[in-house]
Amino acid sequence: MINHFAGYLNEVFGIRPESVRPYYSCRVTINRKPASLSLMKYVMPDGYESIGITGAFDNCFTDVPMAELDKLRRRFHKQALINLFWGKHLVETELRANPGAAKVDKSRWRAVLQKLQARTNRQVPVNVTFLEYFKLGKKEWYLFTGDLLYNQDKKSFPTSLNDVEILPAGEPRTKRNLGKLFGEPHQLFVCWGKNDFGRGGRHTIFDRKYALISAVSRQNKLVKDNPWGF
Repeated sequence: MINHFAGYLNEVFGIRPESVRPYYSCRVTINRKPASLSLMKYVMPDGYESIGITGAFDNCFTDVPMAELDKLRRRFHKQALINLFWGKHLVETELRANPGAAKVDKSRWRAVLQKLQARTNRQVPVNVTFLEYFKLGKKEWYLFTGDLLYNQDKKSFPTSLNDVEILPAGEPRTKRNLGKLFGEPHQLFVCWGKNDFGRGGRHTIFDRKYALISAVSRQNKLVKDNPWGF
């Protein structure tokens, strides 16, 4: 297993790792068949240290060092890391077989956004910039940035949703901001289904570069997350 994963890393990085050791292993079910997966901790000659996965498939991130993973211990514990790599594997496998899986239908995206921005919704994304799209089977994901409007007063709903000033919800009301719209500025949104979306800040490399992979992995879990498993 160690030699196999070292060979895989050699193919990815163009050089063999300095060290590889098992980090966590589990049995899972893939395509209704039992399979083994092992997280592997490795160090490259240039000092880059991270975690990859081997077993039923091989995968790793080339730009997510252990220092970044250490910041996310509560979020990406061992079981969640397996799910994250599974999501990455699903996305990459689908894109190799079907590059069109990442090609958005603009008219469909406009229809999705129109539902998200309905004036009857309690929370509405505004100042939207589309980033990514992905389709796996019948499920679709839309990734975009913008601000979240707390739609508390339907009478003050803006006529245009592309240039809306949003003040942080925790900011106290004063004469200067009287009548202003409040919410959560600078959000990253992931939309799935017809009108469901989640949001958060772009604080980590996963939020900035791999938010779509994270979203796919959360909806295609191989193992049940255990927050005490890291």
